[in-house]
Amino acid sequence: MLHAISQRTSRGSRNWLRIGITSLALGLGSLFMSAGSAFAVPLPTIWVDDTVTSFTILEVGGPGKVFDGIDDKVAGEFNFSSVNWNKYEITSAKLTLDITPMHKKVTSDEILIGSALNGGGTDILDPIFPGGIDLFASHNNSNGSFLLPDPVVGTPISITVELLDIYDPNDLRSKLLGGDAGYLWVKYSDDSLVDMMKLEIQADYKPMPEPTSLLLLGTGMIGMAAWRLRKGTRA
Repeated sequence: MLHAISQRTSRGSRNWLRIGITSLALGLGSLFMSAGSAFAVPLPTIWVDDTVTSFTILEVGGPGKVFDGIDDKVAGEFNFSSVNWNKYEITSAKLTLDITPMHKKVTSDEILIGSALNGGGTDILDPIFPGGIDLFASHNNSNGSFLLPDPVVGTPISITVELLDIYDPNDLRSKLLGGDAGYLWVKYSDDSLVDMMKLEIQADYKPMPEPTSLLLLGTGMIGMAAWRLRKGTRA
């Protein structure tokens, strides 16, 4: 009887050892395969950009309520849907604006960044900073300002800002993953005519272990631990 129990215990230990070794081998193999495919296809660093010259008019203000760049709010939609943003971390995001200031209050102009446009088309949904970010040095709201030199009314200018100077890269990434997946909205408000918006994003590839691989590795470690425990008990 004791001999039969000993045999069953020995077989059980060997089974745990087989499970542990097999799971570890499969888990490591899966990790190596996923890493190999990850580095074979995705680039370690990417640069993507999109330019918008046609805008959604969110609000028309100013004298006579005509679209004249005074108290007008416009939004542009950038398309970055070709990138799997789950696998990349943003390291740079440069926004270029070609504008023509139309009123002296241009110094208080600001931008908002969000993940989608609402159904009525009257504003951006879920902006990172609901109060916007000021562009020019004369104004600095509670969210901050890019502190650009104040522009001259009636003189076209091109300005470029690094969004990560104020925005958290994870917040930008979350907007690309939410709302209109792969799309990003930028709203300009509100005393300039906007001719062009361009957004250039640089991102680094960050491979993550597949859940299946982690499960197999975990199972393997449990199996090996159980085998050692049974071995120690017999000793």
